[in-house]
Amino acid sequence: PPRLDQRRDVLLARGVVAPAPVGGVVERLLEVDYDEGDRTAHTQRGYRRFSAMVSSMRLCLMIEGQEDVTWEDWVGLARACEEHGVETLFRSDHYLSVEGRGERGSLDAWATIAALAAVTSTVRLGTLVSPATFRHPSELAKMVVTADRVSGGRVELGMGTGWSEPEHEAYGFPF
Repeated sequence: PPRLDQRRDVLLARGVVAPAPVGGVVERLLEVDYDEGDRTAHTQRGYRRFSAMVSSMRLCLMIEGQEDVTWEDWVGLARACEEHGVETLFRSDHYLSVEGRGERGSLDAWATIAALAAVTSTVRLGTLVSPATFRHPSELAKMVVTADRVSGGRVELGMGTGWSEPEHEAYGFPF
């Protein structure tokens, strides 16, 4: 299967497509170009530019996880967020591709967040958004509390009504 760095349609940051490989996601989002021969200088300039903006802007990354993002991709993204000062890594909570591409897989949002919580130390983690219709409220609360405990208090919960009727039908959720 194609790698994350080969698919523009996977990396989304609040609607901005980031066409760079995982290692370059944050630099591209910050509009910091560098060539391989002078990577350090450009990355340092980009970090200084980002550091100067931190007091006036919070930067978060949102990834459409149902579009075949692998565990290795998630770990790479989370580590890149921590390395480059991105405050929060959000993911969608879908079971099927929202583009109707049935061949694309999806890891469970809350299992992924709990696992990332165990291998990260600073980045906040959360969903944008978890449909209230996918899980019983007490089950969702238990999952979120567990991930929050594993992370040391770095979890965000975004909730919504759920909008994809075909997804609800495929998994037997009332719509």
